[in-house]
Amino acid sequence: MAVKRKTKVKRAPLASGIRALREILGETQEAMARRLDVSLSGYKFWESGDRTPRGKSLEKLLALCPDAPSRGMLVGLEPAVGQTPAARGPKRGPLSRDESARLRARATALTAIHILFELAEKGSDAAHQELLALADRATKRAGDLSQSKSARH
Repeated sequence: MAVKRKTKVKRAPLASGIRALREILGETQEAMARRLDVSLSGYKFWESGDRTPRGKSLEKLLALCPDAPSRGMLVGLEPAVGQTPAARGPKRGPLSRDESARLRARATALTAIHILFELAEKGSDAAHQELLALADRATKRAGDLSQSKSARH
């Protein structure tokens, strides 16, 4: 009888960001679940990367972020707590034109999200609704891309 090996799966950047946010806030998993109005098991699924927060839950997570760098860390654009920038990957030479364009597109998207978030925080219902719609679309698309990637392997 063959013994199956457990392979360690790398956590999604959002899962790492959720855990890092909890550490920044000095909270337990139980306290975070209460603050986000979700079950403890649901919160643990988010931190493990087995599930992804959507809609209002994602909005609540972003609202807990004390500043723009922590929001960037939550979505994987900044190193997590205790990580140096080098921990994100090896440093390479100059970026290619394509890599540079991708990086600019990501930065532009993040800036737009930050603006929407700030407007929603100031009471803009339109910005709030756009953030909810954006979170749902992005989560669905990420799931689609993840499934197509695993189907190719």
